[in-house]
Amino acid sequence: MNRASTKPVPESCATANRRPLLFVHGWWGGAWVWDLYRETFSALGYESKSLNLSGAKGNEAAAIGEVRMADHLNELRRAVAEIGNPVLIGHSFGGLLIQKLLEEQDLPAAVLVCPAPPRGVFPLRSWSLLKTAFRYVPQMFRRREFQPSSRDMRYLNLNALSRDEQDYVLSQMVPASGRQALETTLFGIPVDAQRVRTPMLVLMGGQDRLTVPAVCRAIARKYDADLREYPDNAHYLMRESNYRESATDVHRWLCETLSSEANSATRQ
Repeated sequence: MNRASTKPVPESCATANRRPLLFVHGWWGGAWVWDLYRETFSALGYESKSLNLSGAKGNEAAAIGEVRMADHLNELRRAVAEIGNPVLIGHSFGGLLIQKLLEEQDLPAAVLVCPAPPRGVFPLRSWSLLKTAFRYVPQMFRRREFQPSSRDMRYLNLNALSRDEQDYVLSQMVPASGRQALETTLFGIPVDAQRVRTPMLVLMGGQDRLTVPAVCRAIARKYDADLREYPDNAHYLMRESNYRESATDVHRWLCETLSSEANSATRQ
């Protein structure tokens, strides 16, 4: 396990082959969840786009409860094709979408921020999470839209945000798909790790109550991915007060990873 890196950004980073970044949000979110990261990466010289999956504000779906994993995966495929060979950065369910896409496509690099797990990694590893999840099972089976209460949200995945930031995030959140929740949480989305060849970095928060640390570690092991742990952070790591620290670590990792890939290609 690697904690947050304290190494300086390598000088070679200035000339590293910069790839465009495509940010992918998770349940209840939207493109807005990445605002702070996008500002940081823009200042570092990256071009980026933040995907607004169907159901999010600005891309509303008539029957969000019926939206399938496959529907959002198709949206991600189209965005990747439009941009052309981007680095993917996904949060929570967005991280699971990326895992599934990388089963079929090789891309320069991928960063999973507190990612949802694929089949084979049990997601409900705490009593509070298990108890909360069961309250929403009827909405999942009825394929209705669902959104946990503000109280559940504050406790499970906004617990490291200030009260003002919690209020802002809650004001932006939208319902998720019950059908999708059933697919991913109860049945699981299979991903063949042998087919995933893209270099991968997993970021995890030590105080995350939604994608708990044991889940993130298991995901990193599954893909032999690099792992960075932030002991005082939680599920909304990219909007928490020290977001620049994790963003800088991602920048450093991309510099090292993409430079290594470029050097390998040159030698071949």
